[in-house]
Amino acid sequence: MAYNNTARRGVRTTQTVDPMSQALPELSAQIRTLSPEAMPIISVLEKIGKGPAPKTKKAEVRKHYGFDHLDFISAVTVGTAAETRFANITVDQSSRPQTRGSMFYRPQDKIYIMATQQVVEVVMTEDAAYQVNGADITLTVGLTGNTTTRSAPGTIVVRVVQPVNFTSFTTSHMLYLDRTIWESQTVGAESVQEETVYDYNFVEHKEAVIEVTEDQMNFVQMRGTMNDFSWQQQQMIERFKKSIAYSATFGERAVNYDQNNRPTYHMRGLIPSIQTNVTVYDPTTTTDFETLVSEFMYKQAFRFNNGLKRKIAFAGGNFMNNFNKAFKEFRRSDINQSKQTPGLQIESYHWMGYTIDLVRNELFRLDTPQSDWLCVMDPAQAELRVAKNFETWPYGGRVIGERNKKLVVEWQGTIAYHLEEHHALLRTA
Repeated sequence: MAYNNTARRGVRTTQTVDPMSQALPELSAQIRTLSPEAMPIISVLEKIGKGPAPKTKKAEVRKHYGFDHLDFISAVTVGTAAETRFANITVDQSSRPQTRGSMFYRPQDKIYIMATQQVVEVVMTEDAAYQVNGADITLTVGLTGNTTTRSAPGTIVVRVVQPVNFTSFTTSHMLYLDRTIWESQTVGAESVQEETVYDYNFVEHKEAVIEVTEDQMNFVQMRGTMNDFSWQQQQMIERFKKSIAYSATFGERAVNYDQNNRPTYHMRGLIPSIQTNVTVYDPTTTTDFETLVSEFMYKQAFRFNNGLKRKIAFAGGNFMNNFNKAFKEFRRSDINQSKQTPGLQIESYHWMGYTIDLVRNELFRLDTPQSDWLCVMDPAQAELRVAKNFETWPYGGRVIGERNKKLVVEWQGTIAYHLEEHHALLRTA
């Protein structure tokens, strides 16, 4: 990609312009700029919510994961003889991996088995048993896998609530129906505690500077045209904003202690924060992009919602182009309209009551694999928290022999991603 980038470090002087040809009354007041981004960047910073300014170097968020009634049965042993209503099942407790070693289910809990559509009641666990008139129920060791009143670790014994035999199966998903008590039963339920997860992102501190000679500062200022220093200051801040947008998208969370007692904090951006809903695809072999997006929305982008039905999708240029081609059968030209419509430009995609607003994001640069990426963000689950919002001030002071003009701009902040499960990424390998 041909691009003439003359960015340089150090001091700019009047040597960069030719006063014989440019300092004339015909000098154009408008400065034409070629940017490596094909179009103005719609920054991720403009789309997310605004949160309170961070008070420390870490922006903390609290996460609560709601109880999941879905579980999986991976093994079944059905009772025989007088125990045909009973079965020993292995429950994986797949939604509770951190506490899987402690059996969640208790006697009198009910379970709906998807494979057979039977409703069963827990009568025995590894440390408790259903009581009949004050005494633990007893079953054969061949069924319990342990003792007559306790099941083997990781298993529970259940009984069909109806007076019918237990229907055998191999594996099945199950739904937890909670505890059902008998008439005027004394309170015996055990309390269930749910954890609150504390997560964080570091507050990153960024700066950019500009330095010119005293002569260059006021060079080429005529007929209302801004001087070169003002123009360079404007461009510095514009570049600085883009740099922050890049960091907020691709940065990784870390803290370094290279400097003596002066740690460096790095914030995590949107892309590295997405860990759960990530799909990899090959754009060279994909022919139906509408099907690709609808499957991605169903299985990833709106897998976790909390009721939200609209999200923002940042798309690379290639992805937007290929996605629009998927709707070529809708292309039309209505001569009755004052403005003809040669094609259907997709800006919002609606499917099964859910909507993603497609925004071309030039952070996913053209001629790179990321131009085929699609990143879905839930704006309700991200907050921009800024401590210093582009503060600009001269630095260096007046010292002996120093005439150069110096200016610094600072930004200090982070992004708090509350629930990364609400975001999703469709990317190439």
